[in-house]
Amino acid sequence: MSTLQRVFEEHYKLFGKKPYVIASAPGRIDFLNTHQDYKGLPVVSVAVNMRTYIALSESEGKSHIISLNLMHEGLPYIDVFSINNLNLLPSDFFGNYLRATLLLFKEKYKLRINDLNILIYSEIPIGAGLASSAALIVSSIKAIDELYGLGLKQHEIAEDAYIAEHEVLGIPCGRLDQYASAIGGVLIIKTKPPVITEKLPIPNGLFLVIDSGIRHKTINIHSIRQKELKEALEMLCSMQELGEGLKQSLCKGIDEVEWEKLDLRILNKYLYKLPENLRNRIVFTIKMNESTKLAIRVLRGKTVSINELIKVLGDEYFRQYYKSHNMLDLIGLFMNYQHILLRDYYEVSHPFIEEIRNYVLKLGAYGVKLSGAGLGGSLIALTSNYWEAENILKQVKLVKKVRGWIIRVEEEGVRTEYVLK
Repeated sequence: MSTLQRVFEEHYKLFGKKPYVIASAPGRIDFLNTHQDYKGLPVVSVAVNMRTYIALSESEGKSHIISLNLMHEGLPYIDVFSINNLNLLPSDFFGNYLRATLLLFKEKYKLRINDLNILIYSEIPIGAGLASSAALIVSSIKAIDELYGLGLKQHEIAEDAYIAEHEVLGIPCGRLDQYASAIGGVLIIKTKPPVITEKLPIPNGLFLVIDSGIRHKTINIHSIRQKELKEALEMLCSMQELGEGLKQSLCKGIDEVEWEKLDLRILNKYLYKLPENLRNRIVFTIKMNESTKLAIRVLRGKTVSINELIKVLGDEYFRQYYKSHNMLDLIGLFMNYQHILLRDYYEVSHPFIEEIRNYVLKLGAYGVKLSGAGLGGSLIALTSNYWEAENILKQVKLVKKVRGWIIRVEEEGVRTEYVLK
Protein backbone atom coordinates (compact mmCIF):
# COMPACT_ATOMS: atom_id res chain seq x y z
CA MET A 1 0.00 0.00 0.00
CA SER A 2 1.36 3.41 -0.95
CA THR A 3 1.66 6.16 1.66
CA LEU A 4 -0.97 8.19 -0.16
CA GLN A 5 -3.45 5.30 -0.14
CA ARG A 6 -2.77 4.67 3.54
CA VAL A 7 -3.39 8.32 4.44
CA PHE A 8 -6.61 8.33 2.37
CA GLU A 9 -7.94 5.16 4.05
CA GLU A 10 -6.97 6.23 7.58
CA HIS A 11 -8.76 9.55 7.12
CA TYR A 12 -11.89 7.77 5.95
CA LYS A 13 -11.72 5.27 8.83
CA LEU A 14 -11.16 7.92 11.53
CA PHE A 15 -13.53 10.64 10.30
CA GLY A 16 -16.11 8.66 8.34
CA LYS A 17 -15.64 10.59 5.12
CA LYS A 18 -13.22 10.84 2.24
CA PRO A 19 -10.60 13.59 2.46
CA TYR A 20 -11.27 16.59 0.26
CA VAL A 21 -7.54 17.29 -0.15
CA ILE A 22 -4.25 15.54 0.60
CA ALA A 23 -1.00 17.53 0.37
CA SER A 24 2.60 16.69 1.25
CA ALA A 25 5.96 18.40 1.75
CA PRO A 26 9.50 17.01 2.15
CA GLY A 27 11.90 17.23 5.03
CA ARG A 28 15.40 18.58 4.51
CA ILE A 29 18.97 18.18 5.59
CA ASP A 30 20.76 21.32 6.70
CA PHE A 31 23.64 21.06 4.25
CA LEU A 32 25.77 24.24 4.36
CA ASN A 33 25.85 27.40 6.49
CA THR A 34 24.03 25.89 9.47
CA HIS A 35 22.78 28.41 12.08
CA GLN A 36 23.01 31.26 9.60
CA ASP A 37 19.48 31.74 8.22
CA TYR A 38 18.30 33.75 11.25
CA LYS A 39 21.25 36.09 10.59
CA GLY A 40 20.02 36.89 7.08
CA LEU A 41 22.84 34.90 5.45
CA PRO A 42 22.53 32.50 2.49
CA VAL A 43 22.12 28.82 3.35
CA VAL A 44 22.14 25.63 1.29
CA SER A 45 19.50 22.98 1.94
CA VAL A 46 18.84 19.53 0.49
CA ALA A 47 15.22 18.32 0.38
CA VAL A 48 14.93 14.59 1.16
CA ASN A 49 12.59 11.83 0.07
CA MET A 50 10.74 11.75 3.39
CA ARG A 51 7.47 13.65 3.38
CA THR A 52 4.75 14.84 5.76
CA TYR A 53 1.18 14.25 4.55
CA ILE A 54 -1.90 16.26 5.50
CA ALA A 55 -5.38 15.00 4.66
CA LEU A 56 -8.36 17.19 5.44
CA SER A 57 -12.10 17.46 5.06
CA GLU A 58 -14.69 19.85 6.42
CA SER A 59 -16.33 18.99 9.73
CA GLU A 60 -19.94 19.54 10.74
CA GLY A 61 -18.92 20.08 14.34
CA LYS A 62 -15.62 21.06 15.92
CA SER A 63 -12.20 20.79 14.30
CA HIS A 64 -10.28 17.57 14.95
CA ILE A 65 -6.58 17.00 14.36
CA ILE A 66 -5.19 13.46 14.61
CA SER A 67 -1.51 12.52 14.32
CA LEU A 68 -1.08 8.93 13.18
CA ASN A 69 2.56 8.97 14.30
CA LEU A 70 1.74 10.01 17.86
CA MET A 71 -1.16 7.54 17.97
CA HIS A 72 1.19 4.68 17.10
CA GLU A 73 3.71 5.86 19.72
CA GLY A 74 1.05 5.84 22.44
CA LEU A 75 1.30 9.60 22.99
CA PRO A 76 -1.47 12.25 23.08
CA TYR A 77 -2.53 12.43 19.44
CA ILE A 78 -5.82 14.33 19.21
CA ASP A 79 -6.51 18.07 19.26
CA VAL A 80 -10.08 19.36 19.29
CA PHE A 81 -11.19 23.00 19.05
CA SER A 82 -13.70 25.33 17.45
CA ILE A 83 -12.48 27.38 14.50
CA ASN A 84 -14.54 30.31 15.86
CA ASN A 85 -12.68 30.21 19.17
CA LEU A 86 -9.18 29.51 17.87
CA ASN A 87 -6.13 30.16 20.02
CA LEU A 88 -2.75 28.64 20.80
CA LEU A 89 -2.27 26.28 23.70
CA PRO A 90 0.37 27.26 26.31
CA SER A 91 2.58 24.24 25.53
CA ASP A 92 4.48 22.78 22.56
CA PHE A 93 1.56 20.43 21.84
CA PHE A 94 1.62 19.25 18.21
CA GLY A 95 -1.77 20.83 17.48
CA ASN A 96 -0.28 24.31 17.87
CA TYR A 97 1.40 24.02 14.46
CA LEU A 98 -1.98 23.56 12.78
CA ARG A 99 -3.62 26.15 15.00
CA ALA A 100 -0.93 28.67 14.01
CA THR A 101 -1.48 27.87 10.33
CA LEU A 102 -5.24 28.40 10.62
CA LEU A 103 -4.73 31.64 12.56
CA LEU A 104 -2.47 32.89 9.78
CA PHE A 105 -5.13 32.21 7.13
CA LYS A 106 -7.80 33.93 9.20
CA GLU A 107 -5.68 36.97 10.05
CA LYS A 108 -3.62 37.49 6.88
CA TYR A 109 -6.12 36.41 4.23
CA LYS A 110 -9.32 37.16 6.20
CA LEU A 111 -10.42 33.69 5.16
CA ARG A 112 -13.64 32.30 6.57
CA ILE A 113 -12.65 28.74 7.37
CA ASN A 114 -15.06 26.01 8.39
CA ASP A 115 -14.17 23.49 11.06
CA LEU A 116 -11.91 20.78 9.64
CA ASN A 117 -10.99 17.14 10.11
CA ILE A 118 -7.20 16.98 9.73
CA LEU A 119 -5.07 13.84 9.62
CA ILE A 120 -1.27 14.04 9.86
CA TYR A 121 1.14 11.31 8.83
CA SER A 122 4.87 11.96 8.62
CA GLU A 123 7.72 9.87 7.25
CA ILE A 124 10.09 12.44 8.79
CA PRO A 125 11.30 11.56 12.30
CA ILE A 126 10.29 14.23 14.81
CA GLY A 127 13.08 16.16 16.54
CA ALA A 128 15.82 14.59 14.43
CA GLY A 129 17.01 17.81 12.75
CA LEU A 130 15.19 17.14 9.46
CA ALA A 131 12.65 20.02 9.63
CA SER A 132 9.61 17.93 10.55
CA SER A 133 7.79 20.99 11.94
CA ALA A 134 8.37 23.06 8.81
CA ALA A 135 7.16 20.22 6.58
CA LEU A 136 4.04 19.98 8.74
CA ILE A 137 3.22 23.67 8.37
CA VAL A 138 4.15 23.82 4.66
CA SER A 139 1.96 20.83 3.79
CA SER A 140 -0.90 22.25 5.89
CA ILE A 141 -0.76 25.57 4.07
CA LYS A 142 -0.81 23.78 0.73
CA ALA A 143 -3.83 21.67 1.74
CA ILE A 144 -5.82 24.67 2.99
CA ASP A 145 -4.78 26.71 -0.05
CA GLU A 146 -6.03 23.90 -2.31
CA LEU A 147 -9.28 23.57 -0.37
CA TYR A 148 -10.13 27.27 -0.63
CA GLY A 149 -8.58 27.97 -4.03
CA LEU A 150 -6.18 30.79 -3.13
CA GLY A 151 -3.58 29.72 -5.73
CA LEU A 152 -0.51 30.40 -3.57
CA LYS A 153 2.90 29.93 -5.21
CA GLN A 154 5.74 27.97 -3.61
CA HIS A 155 7.56 31.08 -2.38
CA GLU A 156 4.33 32.43 -0.88
CA ILE A 157 3.68 29.12 0.91
CA ALA A 158 7.27 29.17 2.24
CA GLU A 159 6.98 32.73 3.54
CA ASP A 160 3.58 32.05 5.12
CA ALA A 161 5.05 28.97 6.82
CA TYR A 162 7.89 31.12 8.18
CA ILE A 163 5.39 33.68 9.49
CA ALA A 164 3.30 30.94 11.13
CA GLU A 165 6.35 29.45 12.86
CA HIS A 166 8.29 32.62 13.63
CA GLU A 167 5.60 35.22 14.23
CA VAL A 168 2.52 33.24 15.33
CA LEU A 169 4.24 30.46 17.29
CA GLY A 170 7.14 32.67 18.38
CA ILE A 171 9.90 30.19 17.50
CA PRO A 172 13.19 32.05 16.82
CA CYS A 173 13.86 30.27 13.52
CA GLY A 174 15.12 31.56 10.18
CA ARG A 175 13.72 30.78 6.73
CA LEU A 176 15.85 27.75 5.86
CA ASP A 177 13.38 24.99 6.72
CA GLN A 178 10.25 26.48 5.21
CA TYR A 179 11.80 27.37 1.84
CA ALA A 180 13.66 24.06 1.63
CA SER A 181 10.44 22.13 2.20
CA ALA A 182 8.28 24.25 -0.11
CA ILE A 183 10.66 24.35 -3.09
CA GLY A 184 12.72 21.12 -2.90
CA GLY A 185 16.02 20.14 -4.53
CA VAL A 186 19.49 21.36 -3.57
CA LEU A 187 18.72 24.99 -2.88
CA ILE A 188 20.57 28.21 -2.13
CA ILE A 189 18.27 30.35 -0.01
CA LYS A 190 19.26 34.01 0.28
CA THR A 191 17.33 34.54 3.47
CA LYS A 192 17.40 38.33 3.75
CA PRO A 193 14.07 39.66 2.33
CA PRO A 194 13.17 39.73 -0.45
CA VAL A 195 14.11 36.04 -0.29
CA ILE A 196 15.77 34.68 -3.44
CA THR A 197 16.29 30.99 -4.14
CA GLU A 198 18.41 29.16 -6.69
CA LYS A 199 18.58 25.43 -7.38
CA LEU A 200 22.03 23.85 -7.59
CA PRO A 201 23.12 20.69 -9.41
CA ILE A 202 22.72 17.50 -7.36
CA PRO A 203 26.12 16.06 -6.32
CA ASN A 204 26.90 12.58 -7.69
CA GLY A 205 27.34 11.11 -4.21
CA LEU A 206 24.71 9.73 -1.86
CA PHE A 207 23.70 11.10 1.55
CA LEU A 208 23.13 9.17 4.74
CA VAL A 209 21.06 10.50 7.62
CA ILE A 210 22.04 9.05 11.00
CA ASP A 211 19.69 9.84 13.88
CA SER A 212 21.52 10.04 17.20
CA GLY A 213 18.27 9.48 19.08
CA ILE A 214 19.02 12.53 21.26
CA ARG A 215 16.03 14.86 21.09
CA HIS A 216 16.24 18.63 21.27
CA LYS A 217 14.08 21.71 20.92
CA THR A 218 15.18 24.21 18.30
CA ILE A 219 13.61 27.08 20.24
CA ASN A 220 15.95 26.49 23.21
CA ILE A 221 19.15 26.29 21.17
CA HIS A 222 18.38 29.16 18.79
CA SER A 223 17.23 31.56 21.49
CA ILE A 224 20.41 31.04 23.54
CA ARG A 225 22.80 31.43 20.60
CA GLN A 226 20.93 34.49 19.33
CA LYS A 227 21.08 36.06 22.77
CA GLU A 228 24.84 35.45 22.91
CA LEU A 229 25.35 36.91 19.45
CA LYS A 230 23.38 40.03 20.36
CA GLU A 231 25.45 40.43 23.52
CA ALA A 232 28.69 40.10 21.52
CA LEU A 233 27.54 42.76 19.07
CA GLU A 234 26.51 45.09 21.88
CA MET A 235 29.93 44.76 23.53
CA LEU A 236 31.71 45.45 20.26
CA CYS A 237 29.54 48.46 19.52
CA SER A 238 30.23 49.92 22.97
CA MET A 239 33.99 50.12 22.22
CA GLN A 240 35.00 53.71 21.59
CA GLU A 241 37.94 52.66 19.45
CA LEU A 242 35.69 50.84 16.97
CA GLY A 243 35.86 52.70 13.65
CA GLU A 244 32.80 54.24 12.01
CA GLY A 245 32.96 51.79 9.11
CA LEU A 246 32.78 48.80 11.44
CA LYS A 247 30.02 50.42 13.49
CA GLN A 248 27.92 50.89 10.37
CA SER A 249 28.33 47.22 9.51
CA LEU A 250 28.01 45.76 13.01
CA CYS A 251 25.69 47.90 15.10
CA LYS A 252 22.36 46.47 13.94
CA GLY A 253 20.05 43.55 14.60
CA ILE A 254 21.72 40.20 13.99
CA ASP A 255 19.72 39.71 10.76
CA GLU A 256 20.75 43.16 9.52
CA VAL A 257 24.50 43.05 10.28
CA GLU A 258 26.56 43.30 7.08
CA TRP A 259 28.29 40.01 7.84
CA GLU A 260 29.71 39.59 4.36
CA LYS A 261 31.64 42.87 4.64
CA LEU A 262 33.44 41.84 7.83
CA ASP A 263 37.09 40.79 7.76
CA LEU A 264 38.39 38.78 10.71
CA ARG A 265 41.90 40.11 10.22
CA ILE A 266 40.58 43.59 11.04
CA LEU A 267 37.98 42.52 13.58
CA ASN A 268 40.35 40.37 15.67
CA LYS A 269 41.96 43.35 17.39
CA TYR A 270 38.54 44.07 18.97
CA LEU A 271 37.29 40.51 19.37
CA TYR A 272 40.04 39.49 21.81
CA LYS A 273 38.43 41.80 24.40
CA LEU A 274 35.25 39.72 24.44
CA PRO A 275 34.65 36.62 26.58
CA GLU A 276 35.71 33.55 24.62
CA ASN A 277 32.20 32.17 24.05
CA LEU A 278 30.93 35.50 22.69
CA ARG A 279 34.01 35.96 20.52
CA ASN A 280 33.51 32.49 19.11
CA ARG A 281 29.93 33.24 18.03
CA ILE A 282 31.17 36.08 15.82
CA VAL A 283 34.11 34.07 14.45
CA PHE A 284 31.81 31.14 13.69
CA THR A 285 29.42 33.31 11.68
CA ILE A 286 32.13 34.78 9.47
CA LYS A 287 34.12 31.55 8.94
CA MET A 288 30.99 29.51 8.24
CA ASN A 289 29.80 31.96 5.60
CA GLU A 290 33.19 32.24 3.88
CA SER A 291 33.46 28.46 3.57
CA THR A 292 29.92 28.21 2.20
CA LYS A 293 30.63 30.73 -0.55
CA LEU A 294 33.60 28.65 -1.70
CA ALA A 295 31.66 25.37 -1.39
CA ILE A 296 28.90 26.75 -3.62
CA ARG A 297 31.49 27.36 -6.33
CA VAL A 298 32.48 23.70 -6.08
CA LEU A 299 28.84 22.60 -6.33
CA ARG A 300 28.44 24.72 -9.45
CA GLY A 301 31.40 22.91 -11.02
CA LYS A 302 33.73 25.92 -10.84
CA THR A 303 37.45 25.51 -10.29
CA VAL A 304 38.88 26.54 -6.94
CA SER A 305 42.59 26.78 -6.34
CA ILE A 306 44.64 25.28 -3.52
CA ASN A 307 45.50 28.80 -2.39
CA GLU A 308 41.80 29.70 -2.13
CA LEU A 309 41.13 26.60 -0.06
CA ILE A 310 44.03 27.39 2.29
CA LYS A 311 42.94 31.03 2.64
CA VAL A 312 39.38 30.12 3.64
CA LEU A 313 39.88 26.87 5.56
CA GLY A 314 43.25 27.64 7.11
CA ASP A 315 46.58 26.01 6.43
CA GLU A 316 46.52 23.62 9.40
CA TYR A 317 43.06 22.23 8.66
CA PHE A 318 43.77 22.03 4.91
CA ARG A 319 46.99 20.03 5.36
CA GLN A 320 45.34 17.63 7.81
CA TYR A 321 42.17 16.88 5.85
CA TYR A 322 42.69 17.65 2.16
CA LYS A 323 42.73 14.51 -0.03
CA SER A 324 42.12 15.45 -3.65
CA HIS A 325 40.42 17.88 -5.98
CA ASN A 326 37.68 15.34 -6.69
CA MET A 327 34.28 17.02 -6.18
CA LEU A 328 33.09 14.58 -3.50
CA ASP A 329 36.38 14.94 -1.63
CA LEU A 330 36.01 18.72 -1.71
CA ILE A 331 32.37 18.69 -0.58
CA GLY A 332 33.36 16.33 2.24
CA LEU A 333 36.19 18.72 3.15
CA PHE A 334 33.71 21.58 3.57
CA MET A 335 31.23 19.43 5.50
CA ASN A 336 33.89 18.37 7.99
CA TYR A 337 35.15 21.93 8.35
CA GLN A 338 31.67 23.24 9.05
CA HIS A 339 31.01 20.52 11.60
CA ILE A 340 34.19 21.50 13.45
CA LEU A 341 32.99 25.11 13.48
CA LEU A 342 29.64 23.97 14.89
CA ARG A 343 31.43 21.90 17.53
CA ASP A 344 34.18 24.29 18.58
CA TYR A 345 32.83 27.78 17.92
CA TYR A 346 29.06 27.30 18.36
CA GLU A 347 29.20 24.45 20.88
CA VAL A 348 26.15 22.59 19.58
CA SER A 349 27.62 19.11 19.29
CA HIS A 350 27.39 16.33 21.88
CA PRO A 351 29.81 13.57 22.98
CA PHE A 352 27.66 10.83 21.43
CA ILE A 353 27.34 12.86 18.22
CA GLU A 354 31.15 13.03 18.06
CA GLU A 355 31.43 9.32 18.74
CA ILE A 356 29.08 8.49 15.86
CA ARG A 357 30.75 10.98 13.53
CA ASN A 358 34.25 9.64 14.14
CA TYR A 359 33.06 6.11 13.50
CA VAL A 360 31.30 7.03 10.22
CA LEU A 361 34.42 8.85 9.01
CA LYS A 362 36.50 5.79 9.91
CA LEU A 363 34.14 3.69 7.77
CA GLY A 364 34.95 5.86 4.76
CA ALA A 365 32.42 8.70 4.47
CA TYR A 366 33.79 11.80 2.70
CA GLY A 367 32.27 14.21 5.18
CA VAL A 368 29.98 14.11 8.22
CA LYS A 369 28.28 17.08 9.88
CA LEU A 370 25.38 18.03 12.09
CA SER A 371 22.04 18.82 10.45
CA GLY A 372 19.77 21.23 12.28
CA ALA A 373 20.09 23.10 15.55
CA GLY A 374 22.40 20.56 17.21
CA LEU A 375 22.88 19.19 20.75
CA GLY A 376 21.26 16.06 19.36
CA GLY A 377 19.27 15.25 16.25
CA SER A 378 20.92 13.90 13.13
CA LEU A 379 24.23 13.76 11.32
CA ILE A 380 24.47 13.79 7.54
CA ALA A 381 27.22 11.85 5.78
CA LEU A 382 28.34 11.95 2.15
CA THR A 383 29.22 8.68 0.41
CA SER A 384 30.08 7.79 -3.18
CA ASN A 385 27.52 5.09 -4.03
CA TYR A 386 24.67 2.94 -2.72
CA TRP A 387 26.89 -0.03 -1.82
CA GLU A 388 29.16 2.15 0.32
CA ALA A 389 26.22 3.94 1.93
CA GLU A 390 24.49 0.64 2.74
CA ASN A 391 27.65 -0.82 4.28
CA ILE A 392 28.32 2.26 6.45
CA LEU A 393 24.70 2.40 7.60
CA LYS A 394 24.65 -1.29 8.47
CA GLN A 395 27.81 -0.96 10.57
CA VAL A 396 26.79 2.21 12.40
CA LYS A 397 23.36 0.78 13.24
CA LEU A 398 24.95 -2.39 14.59
CA VAL A 399 27.76 -0.80 16.61
CA LYS A 400 26.19 2.49 17.78
CA LYS A 401 22.59 1.23 18.11
CA VAL A 402 21.11 4.13 16.17
CA ARG A 403 18.76 4.37 13.23
CA GLY A 404 19.46 5.91 9.87
CA TRP A 405 18.46 6.14 6.25
CA ILE A 406 19.96 6.33 2.79
CA ILE A 407 18.27 9.31 1.22
CA ARG A 408 17.64 10.65 -2.23
CA VAL A 409 17.41 14.32 -3.06
CA GLU A 410 13.73 15.24 -3.46
CA GLU A 411 13.54 17.54 -6.47
CA GLU A 412 9.89 18.42 -5.91
CA GLY A 413 8.82 20.52 -2.97
CA VAL A 414 5.31 20.89 -1.58
CA ARG A 415 2.61 19.37 -3.74
CA THR A 416 -1.05 18.40 -3.91
CA GLU A 417 -1.38 14.62 -3.77
CA TYR A 418 -5.15 14.26 -4.13
CA VAL A 419 -8.29 16.36 -4.60
CA LEU A 420 -11.80 14.95 -4.27
CA LYS A 421 -13.63 15.32 -7.57
